[in-house]
Amino acid sequence: MMRVAYLFPRGDVGGAEIATIRFIEGHDRSKVTPVALFMESGPAVDRVRALEVVADVAPFLPRLSRLRELRQGRAWITERLRHHSIDLQHSVMAWTHALGGAAARKAGARVVWFQQNRPNALDPLDWYAALSHADLILANSHFVAKLQGRVNLRRFPIEVVHLPVPRAGNVQPSPAIRAELGADDSHVLAVLAGRLQRWKGQDIAVRALALAAERAPNLRLAIVGGALFGLETDYLKELEQLARRAGVADRIRFVGFREDMNGIYASADIVLHTSRKPEPFGLVVAEGLVHGRAVIACNAGGIPEQIEHERTGVLVKPEDPAALAGALVRVATDPEFRRRLGTAALGARVSTPRSAAARLESLYRRTLASKT
Repeated sequence: MMRVAYLFPRGDVGGAEIATIRFIEGHDRSKVTPVALFMESGPAVDRVRALEVVADVAPFLPRLSRLRELRQGRAWITERLRHHSIDLQHSVMAWTHALGGAAARKAGARVVWFQQNRPNALDPLDWYAALSHADLILANSHFVAKLQGRVNLRRFPIEVVHLPVPRAGNVQPSPAIRAELGADDSHVLAVLAGRLQRWKGQDIAVRALALAAERAPNLRLAIVGGALFGLETDYLKELEQLARRAGVADRIRFVGFREDMNGIYASADIVLHTSRKPEPFGLVVAEGLVHGRAVIACNAGGIPEQIEHERTGVLVKPEDPAALAGALVRVATDPEFRRRLGTAALGARVSTPRSAAARLESLYRRTLASKT
C-alpha cells in the first residue's frame, strides 16, 4: 500500500485542481491511500473530503519570496507528511513543488511533480521549481514535456500522463438547460467553458460570432465560467461591452460558474476552445470529446494530441476570429458534418480517472522502487 500526499497550492477549483481530484477519485484504494494537503482553503477541499480522503489545510498561505514564511510553510508540510506516514508527495503545480519538494525530502518521502503549465525559461518560478529535486516529473502533454526538457538542467526523468475525464454516461440534452443558455431547438448552441481570463480568448469567440452571424443566423453562444484566483475580475464587463458593440449581445449568454457541466455539454451542439496561448493540455477539449460534441479548438499546444483535424474535431489558427468564424459557420450550417464529428469524438482516446490513476500508480511504484 502506497501512501501518497497530493500537495495543492490553493483551494480554488481550476483545471489543475479538477484533474488532480479526478486522479484521487480514480485510485484503487487497495493500492493507494491518498491524502490531500492544501496551502489555502476553498471549495476544492470539500470536493476532496467528499471522496472520503483526509484533507489538511495550512494555517496560512506562505510567500516564496519571504524566507521566514517559506520555512514555516515547509515545516508544516514536513510535519503533515510525517504525521500521515507518507511515502510519496505529488506536487500539483510548480509553485507547490518549489515550496514542498524540499519538505518532502526532509520527511523522507519521494517527490513527484506534475507540471500542469507551460514551462517558461524566463520565469524565475519555473527555474526555482526545475532546480528543486524531483524523483519524477509528470507532464500533461508531450508539448509540455518538451518545454520542460528545456529547463530540466538536473535531468530528472519526465513522463507524460494525459489528464482524465469521466465518461459522460447517458446524460441527455436538456431543453431547460438550453433555454438557460439562450437556445431552443431551432438554434445551434456553441459552449465555451473555462475561467474568464484574457488569454483564454473569450473575446475571440465573441468577435467570431459577430463575423458568423449573417451566414449562421441560428448560431448561439454560451460562455460558462468566471474569474478565478482574484485575476482579471473586470474581464466580464469587457466581454459584455464587446458583445453589445458587435451587435450580438442577444445571441450570447454569460452564465458564470456551473456545477452541472455534464448537462451543459450534453445540451450543446458545439464545444469551443479559443485560447490565445498554447494550452498545456486543454481539459475542456477532452470533455467535449467524451460527450460526443463537435469540438472546434486552437491548433496549438497539447490540443493536437487530442484531436484529429476534421475527423474528431476541427482545428483552427489561434487568435484568429475569422478562422474561428469560418469553422463555426461550417459546423453550424452542416448538421451531417456536425453529427460525424460528434460520433468520431466518442471514439477519441481520452483517459478516464481510473486509467489515468492506474498509470500514476505504476509510475509511483517505479519511483518508490528506484534508488535515490
